[in-house]
Amino acid sequence: MDSQTKENSIKALQALLDVYQGQLDARVTAEVHAVIDALRTCDCNTHKNESKALGTRVLAVTADILRFVTNVADLMNKLQ
Repeated sequence: MDSQTKENSIKALQALLDVYQGQLDARVTAEVHAVIDALRTCDCNTHKNESKALGTRVLAVTADILRFVTNVADLMNKLQ
């Protein structure tokens, strides 16, 4: 993961957290914070295996957020 991708990942996760934090459960929120912290401390240029693992975590936590928000939106639509 290059430095630009790392910064973009941090910004994207932070934006998702800012928008959806009130709708997420504590586990997802904690994982987002953990991934952001790991990205900030990772020297991804020298630790390729750690970089790949973090890339996978970014995608997984993004999927968790989207799945959780979509489920909440579907529930709200059914209640209306």
